[in-house]
Amino acid sequence: MPHLKVNTKAEKESRFVNWAAVARRYRIHKSSIYHTLAGRMRSQRIRQIIANALGMRVESIWREDRAA
Repeated sequence: MPHLKVNTKAEKESRFVNWAAVARRYRIHKSSIYHTLAGRMRSQRIRQIIANALGMRVESIWREDRAA
């Protein structure tokens, strides 16, 4: 798992999520999830999927979205 560019709580929670299973459920490639978590990709759809899997809001995970 790459170092996450998200808040600390999301980083801790993400360790317990099977991202490959999440990717299969939403029919996306698991690398899309990893790239979004690492900050190399900015897909609002993928961010929403990640937030749902963590039980959090997108705005509480990605700092730059809170300022906007």
